[in-house]
Amino acid sequence: VKCIWVRCDYNFEKSPWLKQFSNLHQGRIPPVVIPSDNWEEFAQPRRGSYVMTKTSWSATNKTDLLNVLRDSNIETVLVAGLITS
Repeated sequence: VKCIWVRCDYNFEKSPWLKQFSNLHQGRIPPVVIPSDNWEEFAQPRRGSYVMTKTSWSATNKTDLLNVLRDSNIETVLVAGLITS
């Protein structure tokens, strides 16, 4: 079993959808999320785990996730998370 950890890096320079998101919510919700090495105590990557950073809602858009899955011959994926959309 291979566990791939995904963290977010949402900022206006990297995420083209943020301007639209900000406009839709009229500035009430700050959409900037900065990645951190601080994980919840109960959910932390093990040493040597693959941790990737995504800059949009999709974990496959502009990331290496599909290549990692393909190169690892992974055909079945279970998605779980603390925050999902």
